[in-house]
Amino acid sequence: MKTILKSLQDANKIYQMKLLKLSKKNNVTLAEWHLLDALAQGADTQDKLAQVMQLDPSTL
Repeated sequence: MKTILKSLQDANKIYQMKLLKLSKKNNVTLAEWHLLDALAQGADTQDKLAQVMQLDPSTL
């Protein structure tokens, strides 16, 4: 019988593989995908994006 932790790890592995497939299909990196998601959620300035993505504004 699988432990809960092992089940969660397996589910995470499947999720990561699907996410990678989606990003390759749409020709974007995972970082770009996260950036687009932040924009879709209303982060419309560099400062807001930096805060949402937990990055220094100069990194963006």
